[in-house]
Amino acid sequence: MSATTHLTYRGEIDGLRAIAVLSVILFHAGIPGFSGGYVGVDVFFVISGYLITLTILDAIAKGRFSIVDFYERRARRILPALFLVVSVTMPFAVWLLPPVDLHAYAKSLIAVATFSSNVLFYRSSGYFAPDVELLPLLHTWSLAVEEQFYVLFPLVMAALWPRRARAAVVSLVVASVASLGFSAWASGRFPELAFYLLPTRTCELLSGALLAVMHALGVRTDQGRGATARAVVGLGLVCAAIFFFDDDTVFPGVAVVVPTFGAWLLIANAGATDVVGRVLASPPLRGIGLVSYSAYLWHQPILAFAHRAEDTVPLALTVGLIALTFGLAWLSWKFVETPFRDRARFSRRQIFALSLIGSVALVAIGLVGHASEGFAASYAARLDEDSARVHALVAENTEGVLYDQMQDDGACRFWSRTVTEEFKARFAACAEKGRAVVVLGDSHAMNVFNLLAHATTAAGHTPFLVGLSQGGCRPIDAKPKCHYAPFSAFLDAHRAHIDRVLFHQSGSYLVTDRHGRFDSDAAFVADDAFTVATETISRTVAWAGELQARVPLTFVGPFPESRRAFDDPVRLARRGLTLNASALAANAAVDDALAARARAADPPIPYVSIHALLAIEPSELVVDGCLTYRDRDHMSLCGERLFAQRLLARGALPLLGLTHVDSDAFDAGPP
Repeated sequence: MSATTHLTYRGEIDGLRAIAVLSVILFHAGIPGFSGGYVGVDVFFVISGYLITLTILDAIAKGRFSIVDFYERRARRILPALFLVVSVTMPFAVWLLPPVDLHAYAKSLIAVATFSSNVLFYRSSGYFAPDVELLPLLHTWSLAVEEQFYVLFPLVMAALWPRRARAAVVSLVVASVASLGFSAWASGRFPELAFYLLPTRTCELLSGALLAVMHALGVRTDQGRGATARAVVGLGLVCAAIFFFDDDTVFPGVAVVVPTFGAWLLIANAGATDVVGRVLASPPLRGIGLVSYSAYLWHQPILAFAHRAEDTVPLALTVGLIALTFGLAWLSWKFVETPFRDRARFSRRQIFALSLIGSVALVAIGLVGHASEGFAASYAARLDEDSARVHALVAENTEGVLYDQMQDDGACRFWSRTVTEEFKARFAACAEKGRAVVVLGDSHAMNVFNLLAHATTAAGHTPFLVGLSQGGCRPIDAKPKCHYAPFSAFLDAHRAHIDRVLFHQSGSYLVTDRHGRFDSDAAFVADDAFTVATETISRTVAWAGELQARVPLTFVGPFPESRRAFDDPVRLARRGLTLNASALAANAAVDDALAARARAADPPIPYVSIHALLAIEPSELVVDGCLTYRDRDHMSLCGERLFAQRLLARGALPLLGLTHVDSDAFDAGPP
């Protein structure tokens, strides 16, 4: 079978495109039963690798291959509809997105124009994150993967084909196996990298390319008794992935073989005369396949903006949005895609000129949005009364950064990121008057230090209270910048001057989502979405036990986190000013597990439950005009003061050893 023969139109491939695009759209729309619909992208990759490779090999065989001609064809196929859809999203983005998300959208415009969306989204979001449906241009990651692949692939094929056909086949096989192996290794370790980046997706495109090479070499795959059976198996594999995969599936990984091989079998074996081929080439599926590219482009922004406007999109509206997607897809296929593919209507010079103008325009608009931080200056004026009130409340209570708002009485109540020379000097001066209580931990321990500083002040105590804490620093995975090793050395020299250590760390690093990720918002979308990380808890408590062998230690349990996004006041106002109830449930579960493990330690480790002492209710995100949290997991300044009073009223200070170490001598400050 020659390459030229296979360049003839195959309706069954358009039918396969229809299955692919329908699965993706229904998955993103949240239609039950399509939990693995994201594999439609993988089917597209196989189809693309097959058809593009056939086109390259046919051009080489006819002596007509030109890299300029290749990129002209890609520009005609990809850019006109892409530019149209992206342009339509702009006014809706300005209307519906808060500055932080409009800023991210502006960066995505630049990424779309430079075909680097996959890199951008790899660095900024997970495909299965709870708010991923709000990103209007997320789906462009797959276009970026394809275009990155086609930067070098046609040149490699032109260099090897047909004189070194065997080398071409061996190269494709080796590259495919290497890509699949890397995908299998990376998917469980670096899921975002594995999902978005080209090296793990190359095997899917190359599988289609290998089939094209087989056909170009005259290998017939759609004949014989087994062809129909193989096509049925292929359809079954694709459907199994669509219906049975879900966001718990480690993907792409080894699992990608299921939809990829299924699509490969369908392209290889389904024909116009067998039952599978006739079903795929039926007018309804063939029609959807013809507009599948435009449908893919339209669906994500339509669904994303609908979810921006309404937290819960009812099924009837979802069906209407899907219908709108295909209506717009037909219009853009008819009046944009088709005309721009006609060389009689648009010359090569015009195509390249329009491509350059469109790309530069997207980059320019993106740079303006980036520089203005999402047009933040004009945002408040666009809000309704309730949203404007929430916006003002958030702005008032989230100004500044926690590092600049640490309590310091100028005497012996102070905080430091790590053990510095200034810290040592100040500690030594205060140690002449008494022994210190050291609050040790991560950024949440910074909140705890401030809580205790406020509480002791309100109680009239002036303890020697020292904070050693900084963000991103937990003892079992401490980075070189962290303070645990310097504190250990400091403890060797100053053990006699330390009364006790109060250790505290974020609870969100002791609980995982369904993909095993720590500090993930996906863990708090429902009460059953999180898993208590018992091994991590055991290691953390074991570390605390080792420190307790050197100095008296109290393990201070995690405080509840808000797990609310304050950067979108419209959604925050619409949802109600409450803490995430699932986050409270997760924190309670972690608190119980920590307490049990601390009691079981040998010797037992004293444990104080801040969760139980504070007993924060979901309604307490705002208390008497105070927004009690500054972000999704840290308390605000007024929240610290409010909750400090609660700790004091509920007898927390004696439990933490902060009533017997105070002395009027500490009022005078260091000598």
